[in-house]
Amino acid sequence: MEMKSVSQAVGQMTKGDFPPLAVFVKNLIPGTFKTRIADEKGLAVAREVYIALLKITEKAVAHYPGEVFIYFNNSIPKTEDFSFFKKMAWRVQKGSDLGERMSNAFAELLSNHSGAILIGSDCPVLNLDHLWMASEMLRQNEVVFGPAEDGGYYLIGMNRHYSQLFENIPWSTASVLDNSMRIAHQSQLSFDRLPVLYDVDKYSDWKRFINSG
Repeated sequence: MEMKSVSQAVGQMTKGDFPPLAVFVKNLIPGTFKTRIADEKGLAVAREVYIALLKITEKAVAHYPGEVFIYFNNSIPKTEDFSFFKKMAWRVQKGSDLGERMSNAFAELLSNHSGAILIGSDCPVLNLDHLWMASEMLRQNEVVFGPAEDGGYYLIGMNRHYSQLFENIPWSTASVLDNSMRIAHQSQLSFDRLPVLYDVDKYSDWKRFINSG
């Protein structure tokens, strides 16, 4: 599908035409966010990078036409720590691992919506056009993936709660996307893919983004 401008796409569309968007973020608890960068450069740099990523994510989703829900991995934080998300609904992730937490978020949103999209907060090159494209893909497919260069995905969307896509997946490995697409194929689910983007996991990834201008 050709990438289109959001301003062209949303012209006569209403908020209800777009699936709700869940954004998974981490509370600023030392040792739980950007651990690879913390190992390389120290906790202070890891915190600085992660807060920058959160603010970049906020800018990417701020004008999304549908509802936006910020899902914290631990608890609802102090408002001043995440003031850039203050205009969005805040919720807490539920589950023992990433797959269970994502599955529960979809179950929650799909209980009263016909589709939903979920992203993380590690992809600084994701923008509003990608979210619009994902919304369009969900009109024609049951699942949409946003492939990441490291073999995972930066976005997943679905029009029903397909819990099998979050079961028996080796999270944080280079086979996450392949396994997820295999399960979708075995489940006879139609799916499409967005352009491949990169996440910021290591400090070199952050420098790549900074140097890209």
